[in-house]
Amino acid sequence: MSNRALFSAVSKAIVFSLGAVAVQAYAYDFSAADAAFAGRVDAAKAAQARDLYTKSLATVSGDEKIYAVEQLARVEYYEGNKTPESDASNRKIIFKRCMDSVENIKSTSATHPAYNYWRGLCLASWAKANGVLKSLEKAGEIIELIEKGRGLDETYEGGGFFRLGAAVYLNLPALFGGDVNKAWDYSQKAISSAAYAGSKSPDTDTGNYFYAVYLYAAQIAAKRESKDAARAIGNEAIERFEAGDVSPDRAPESEINIQEIKDYLASL
Repeated sequence: MSNRALFSAVSKAIVFSLGAVAVQAYAYDFSAADAAFAGRVDAAKAAQARDLYTKSLATVSGDEKIYAVEQLARVEYYEGNKTPESDASNRKIIFKRCMDSVENIKSTSATHPAYNYWRGLCLASWAKANGVLKSLEKAGEIIELIEKGRGLDETYEGGGFFRLGAAVYLNLPALFGGDVNKAWDYSQKAISSAAYAGSKSPDTDTGNYFYAVYLYAAQIAAKRESKDAARAIGNEAIERFEAGDVSPDRAPESEINIQEIKDYLASL
């Protein structure tokens, strides 16, 4: 396995050749909500962002509603993911709230990947907080959301459907659809994903800047190859992060992901 072949950044020449993606101009003023979201490491700011995006849902529609729900899901997922796994009761509440928020755009699910991705991610996280039996019970629905979403746009959230699929196919028993080789294939497709066409920051919205994927890749490598292979993957991700190769838009999420990788490596 080549260290750099797996983890070097996707060539920016490729990204730039696609041209700059224009930022969507909205009639609704999301500036206060977006400013609060930017400060989401502060629980009060996160709550403010959640409140402002929620209030907007009464008046927005179309792309504006999709944006508000995406942002709601992002802040909910961040809060849920930074809540310790030992605090399952609060994780259940937060991820359920995320699932409920996403239902506001269910009617778009046939044409836009946002519903499938955020419903799938928050459902998987809620099911995990509820234990193994609930995860198995919801496995079919989660896989359906992943595979339908891939058909809509494989690049959404930097190969998000592949990234979520890598985790799901890794952790499910074979009887319920688990497949470690498929999980590995999905992790590699996630890492090499181009940025989503609607991205505001296409140079750092490629799949290799979503650090959660390296946790899954390391876990898969431990099963397919060896603990040394897992350590190589995890350590290179940590080195990149600590060298500052991070999306500024997702620095709080990346910090959580890197700590998860460190904890995993320490457990090997």
